Amino acid sequence: MKYDPKFKYYVLAGTEDLRRKFAVEQLYVHGVTQSRIVMVNFPNFQDVEKEPNFLELVKPLDSKQVSVTLKHYYAVEAISNSPEDYGVIMEDGNLFKSCPDRAVEKYLAEAPDDMDLIFDSDILNLKYSEGPIKKGKSIYKKSNLKDAFCDGSSRGANFIILTRIAAARLRDIFLPIGSVSDMHYNHLIRTLNLNVYWAEPPNVHKIISFYSTVTTRPSGMKPIPWSPT
Repeated sequence: MKYDPKFKYYVLAGTEDLRRKFAVEQLYVHGVTQSRIVMVNFPNFQDVEKEPNFLELVKPLDSKQVSVTLKHYYAVEAISNSPEDYGVIMEDGNLFKSCPDRAVEKYLAEAPDDMDLIFDSDILNLKYSEGPIKKGKSIYKKSNLKDAFCDGSSRGANFIILTRIAAARLRDIFLPIGSVSDMHYNHLIRTLNLNVYWAEPPNVHKIISFYSTVTTRPSGMKPIPWSPT
């Protein structure tokens, strides 16, 4: 698939200024300009809690799970209507081992024309296990079926490369939601039989417990590329 240097990052941001700033800093430090960053700020969990009748419809999800899943929907919708052939949906709380643009470019160079999504993340330490990892290869076709290690083909939902064509198909069946974002993607992907790939090794490091309840940046959380110790 051809790389487009104008593709956009759709950043799903929390309510705290610190979280939003941290998310975009991780892009700025790698040379991504503001014009390529689209902030998806709505709805936050406070907005969801204003609609108790809606929460009744999506039980057992809580307001924060509903919030992030609906932000994914709005990002999917935006990509489906964009002029670019693909976009990246990115939750806040990511660190990068290397430049995300270069990682996306590398993945797309290997991706076949019928690729729909690529998941890039080390969340829950999930590893690709459906075949051998080969030197010089960066992405691997993932089964959409449930197995002993995961519920389907999602790898969390914190960094997703999504084509415009696949986004349009997802948009049309995304609502109503019945589970939190990554689990919902598994259901939608199986329903549509989409072609999904995992990046291996991942370039994205997910901070599992983000600092959503503190007001100062924790030690070690700096706007610099992540590197394993």
